[in-house]
Order: sequence, then C-alpha cells, then structure tokens
Amino acid sequence: MGAGRRLVIVGYELPAGRAADPAPLARLPHDGLVVDAAQHRALVHSRDIGLVYREFELLAFLAARPCRAFTRMHLLANVWGPAYQGGSRTVDVHIHRLRRKLGPEYGQCLVTMRHLGYLYQPPPGNQDGRSR
Repeated sequence: MGAGRRLVIVGYELPAGRAADPAPLARLPHDGLVVDAAQHRALVHSRDIGLVYREFELLAFLAARPCRAFTRMHLLANVWGPAYQGGSRTVDVHIHRLRRKLGPEYGQCLVTMRHLGYLYQPPPGNQDGRSR
C-alpha cells in the first residue's frame, strides 16, 4: 500500500503506518455483561456464553439501544437483513436461546413487549445501559 492509504478490516479502519490498537470492549450494562464486538462474543461474569452469529448480532443490536422497543419485523430487517425470507417467529426462538444463555441475571433484561416485539432493559440502577 502507498503512503496515506488505509486498510479496512471487518468494519474497523486502521490508520496507515500504525499497529492496530485492541478494540475496546462494550460493557453492557455493567462489568457483569460484556459484549465484545472485536471477538464477536459475549461474556457473563468473564465467562464466554457461546453465542452463535445471529444470537450475538441480536443481543448487540438490542443492547446498543436500551429501553427502545423493536418489532419483530424491524429486528429481522436490521439483524437478519432485507433478504431474509423466513417467518418472524425466528426472532422469538433466538430471544429464547439468548435468555437461556444469559442466565437469570441478564436473561430478564430481554423484555417481551406483547403484540409488538422486544427491548433490552438494563438492570435496575443502570437505566442508560452504560458502565459505571
């Protein structure tokens, strides 16, 4: 590559001539739950919970927008993409699997909105979804 050119890797842009800094971890809602975008994994109390690709994408989408409700169709369009041809019930199945993997402490943060869809509600005491 010539001077001043940049290399783009999986959505991360690296400045020319510099080594990449490790990507920061997104901590949601506090130190107990970590969504690591760089390694595409989620940790609960430092334990990798073994999410598959779509589970991770769904959790990351919802957790990045705390307290906002999304319809199943909106989630399908934004997480699965516009070319998805299946039914909207796949969202329900993925939410169910996510809740089980997150455990009782964080599974309850994925709230069902009857006749609408889902939202991520941070645990009490941290309503903005950010670290302390």
